[in-house]
Amino acid sequence: MESEEVPSAQALSDKLGCAVLLTGGHAAMGSKATDVLWHDGTATKLEAPWIETSSAHGTGCTFSAALAANLALGRDLAHAARIAKTFITRALREAYGWESPPGETVRAVNQLPADPFCDP
Repeated sequence: MESEEVPSAQALSDKLGCAVLLTGGHAAMGSKATDVLWHDGTATKLEAPWIETSSAHGTGCTFSAALAANLALGRDLAHAARIAKTFITRALREAYGWESPPGETVRAVNQLPADPFCDP
């Protein structure tokens, strides 16, 4: 995997002595939102389509909660990260909005998509 995020994740892992997951949604390049997991000397790239939305507030917290929930279910780190990535991508895709006085649209991420922890 060729990416400037991989050396950064590896350096953080070496310095802190733990796995590192760098999320790249805010720095979306092209048509993909790419995250990098560095764990046990291996880089795993997590890619999903970039979803243009104004409903991205809270996605980091939602992603980390989905990751923690999958770890609690006994899934290994890479598998849990892939499921969390799928979950947050679906939440963004299924975001909803409603009209609010004085005519502004309020948007929210759907944090409870159907089958939230399905395997990708």
